[in-house]
Amino acid sequence: MPGSWLHLSKRFFGAVVARDLDDSEVQTIRDIVSTTEFTLFMEQRPVDRRHGYESALYAIGAGATNAVVRAAAMHDVAKRHARLGVVGRVIASILIKLGITVRGRFETYRRHGPIGAEELESAGSPPIVVEYARSHHAGRPPDVDPAVWKLLLAADEAGERSQSVRSDR
Repeated sequence: MPGSWLHLSKRFFGAVVARDLDDSEVQTIRDIVSTTEFTLFMEQRPVDRRHGYESALYAIGAGATNAVVRAAAMHDVAKRHARLGVVGRVIASILIKLGITVRGRFETYRRHGPIGAEELESAGSPPIVVEYARSHHAGRPPDVDPAVWKLLLAADEAGERSQSVRSDR
């Protein structure tokens, strides 16, 4: 699941400085996702809402379809079930990166993709939203267009970069 050590350190500092969405940003998300997805989105921690929002903005700017924009916004929705703050996420990421078996909330954090996919499928989300949530740390499923997958990965990366760059807002 975790990326490189540099990626993890950027994620940590982005999480420390991330601010929650303002009213207009919340409205943008409301306009993009379904009512059920919006409820799930808003149950996330502020750092994950910010990341989903910034990822969705990237996808919009790239001319993605609504379903792909929704996938960018919703892919980390199940991280909330782990109930981990920044320090807990750092510990979980390091343990996972080192290949150490994790349990409890750390295991929930590790499995946020498949957990989120189940939730999104139950919410009636489009297939790309479900598949990207499920597989964004595991690799492109064969039924997902490579260009769409590349765009979603770029949106995820851009969403993390934006958190640290736009921390002054």
